[in-house]
Amino acid sequence: MMAQFSNSVTGCFTFGPFMISDQNPEFEIEANDGMVPDAIVFHADKDDKAAEQLFINLGNQIKLVRSYKPALRNSQVPTPQARVIWLQFGTDPKWNSERK
Repeated sequence: MMAQFSNSVTGCFTFGPFMISDQNPEFEIEANDGMVPDAIVFHADKDDKAAEQLFINLGNQIKLVRSYKPALRNSQVPTPQARVIWLQFGTDPKWNSERK
């Protein structure tokens, strides 16, 4: 759902989730490290103003936790200069409208 949202709204290149952890166990370690249950950790560079606005807008819809930890970088990123936002899904995130 998030990939469809990002493509239709931003027109940005979207990739993931990575289903190749059996080929590269570092992906699974990095994907699970720092995961927050019932939330999405929003990783983006600290000085990325567009990412900050997206964080605010998405945070109105779903529980987010902000992180300045560098986003996953791998061969699927189009260029080394690309700005990357990594949404790290915890277990069972819910839309704000579904929260009690």
